[in-house]
Amino acid sequence: AIEVNLAKMSSTVCVNDVGNNVFTQISNIPGDTNVVVFWGGTNDFFYARNILGTINDTDKTTFYGAMKNAILEIKKKVPNAKIIVNSLIYRRQTRLISPTSTNINGNTKQDYDKAIKEVCNLYNVIYNELNINVYPYDDTLAKNDYREQTNEGGVYYTHLNENGNIKVYDNIRKII
Repeated sequence: AIEVNLAKMSSTVCVNDVGNNVFTQISNIPGDTNVVVFWGGTNDFFYARNILGTINDTDKTTFYGAMKNAILEIKKKVPNAKIIVNSLIYRRQTRLISPTSTNINGNTKQDYDKAIKEVCNLYNVIYNELNINVYPYDDTLAKNDYREQTNEGGVYYTHLNENGNIKVYDNIRKII
């Protein structure tokens, strides 16, 4: 099997005037793809540049609307592919570290996971709840599975390292 990773750092699902969004990446999915693993929303939750919206939204500027459009575009691009959509995992950054932490729009990670799950159910694609299957919440957040990064705010842990990615990959293999 050939694996292609089209992920781009700092991407969002929503379309906004800052940075990348997933729609360019979706357009680059090879037409003969058998399995698509879609894992987006972390930056939408963290930076909250767009509102969460509702399941009735169809516009790419709300999270619900953008998720719906993303799934529909993947289905159109590769109609026979199995689509697996991952939940968010907890970011290891101080202001959004707990299950009850809210972003600047007042939404929790669980609100975003609920949106992802509702969209998956609407379009009959697989929702993979990583916080149950791989990374349940705890105070340590499996720190050894995250890549240490630094910025002007100090040390933080957002992206998985090789060990963390192997755990997620093993989980996805069970679904495939």
